Amino acid sequence: AGISRDSFLDSEEMLDKNADRLLKLFGYGSSTQFYSDKAVKAQVDIIRNLANKRISAIFFGRCADYVLREYPNHMNVFLYAPLEARIKHMCETYDLSWPEADKLIKRVDRQRHNYYKYVTGKNRGDRDNKHLMIDVSEYGTDLTAEMICFAARKMFED
Repeated sequence: AGISRDSFLDSEEMLDKNADRLLKLFGYGSSTQFYSDKAVKAQVDIIRNLANKRISAIFFGRCADYVLREYPNHMNVFLYAPLEARIKHMCETYDLSWPEADKLIKRVDRQRHNYYKYVTGKNRGDRDNKHLMIDVSEYGTDLTAEMICFAARKMFED
């Protein structure tokens, strides 16, 4: 797809500064080198090839909700939380200061939004084509996971 192998390897590299390491981890795929028809086509082809094999798969991001919009047997889930809850989580989980977490989250959100808009022409958090949207800060990760599993069982039961 015209993306260097090192770009993927760099996302695993440990950097001295925690925020820089996390930006590489959470910002994957949103640099401008991924903004090419060739790179997007490669991503779309992989997602659709897996979907055509009719195997169970989970895609995190990668515009999979848009890519699979015409496939009947899929469920799109959008997880979100208020900014303050996300900052608090990043501070506690990754030992960041409040300003570091705030800056990191806003930057990654902007990158993800821009990439989603580039590929789909739509806004990432829109309700269109979402089957389930959950505020994780309201329910926590365990209950959120249970809710997703419950919805999937209901949606796909024979």
